[in-house]
Amino acid sequence: MKHSFRITILLLVASLTILVGCTGDKGDPGEDAIGVDTRPPSIILEQPVHGDTLYDFLTAEALVTDNAGIDHVEFYLNGQDEVNDSTLSHVFIEPWSYEYALSQLRLQWGPQTFSARAIDLAGNTTQTSPILIYYFGAQTSGTVTLSNFDSLAAFERAIYLETEERDTLTDTTYLRIDYPFVRFNPNGNCKIEEINIFFDAVGDTMRGMGLTVEVLPSNGAIPVFSEGALHSFPIPSGNLGTPGWFRHTVPLEIDVITDQPFHVILIAEDYESSSSWLSLRAQTVDHYPSPINNNSGLWSLEEGRYVLHQETVSSSESVYEFWVEAVVTYGEDFDGEE
Repeated sequence: MKHSFRITILLLVASLTILVGCTGDKGDPGEDAIGVDTRPPSIILEQPVHGDTLYDFLTAEALVTDNAGIDHVEFYLNGQDEVNDSTLSHVFIEPWSYEYALSQLRLQWGPQTFSARAIDLAGNTTQTSPILIYYFGAQTSGTVTLSNFDSLAAFERAIYLETEERDTLTDTTYLRIDYPFVRFNPNGNCKIEEINIFFDAVGDTMRGMGLTVEVLPSNGAIPVFSEGALHSFPIPSGNLGTPGWFRHTVPLEIDVITDQPFHVILIAEDYESSSSWLSLRAQTVDHYPSPINNNSGLWSLEEGRYVLHQETVSSSESVYEFWVEAVVTYGEDFDGEE
């Protein structure tokens, strides 16, 4: 009986010792019992966004928070935080932003991955999931296809050209024969090799219609007629009933050479049937910082001048770029004269 009583007393003492040993300061949320920060930071990659098409520059921006403080943020392009032999894409002070000069990185054109990682003062880390972006930046040698649209994007709309405006509009935009144009901005002295235009066939096959394409100099925004066309060519009416790319190769005996922006403009005339029309494929894009950044436009009957599309829409409406390409070959040996 005495042995049983002693054992009970010992068990009670041991239990009290364990309970006392487990009490004390809990620490702040995200910290252990002795105040060590174990909570990882939060990070959201705000720029770029998945699917972005980039050219000369990339500005990366992240929204980062932490319960104790951020030590630095790292940005990863194609899994690398090394910009060059002496520079890392690490940022140690707000704003958490880093700018890349993409044209200096020798990237291959096409898809790239991008992510960001935050490191707090205690060494806890959080990394964003990689996103996919597309690089189609400056190139100043060889043969290049210039365009202002993303061919990987889904088809979004067609811009119709016809003789009369319709009473009822659908999800497409109908234009009169208002000379649509597209501006191209080469990166140096080049020879124009091809002009390619994407048509969506609708309605009749444009019987009796004449469609002429001209390559014109630019004042940096809109076409300039006073200097004459650099090149012009007709599109046979038989091609207008077929959807897809119409590709024009500049004849070998013609040198179309420029080191300045130029425009491709469509001129339609001589309709025999008001029920005939054609459509140009276009991509809807976000508003540019300035209308001058928009490369597609048309002749405005109301204003009596050429306008860029962003000049004609409110900030809540979409902007478009036509599916038109110019294939050019860069070369220093061109004399810049036709």
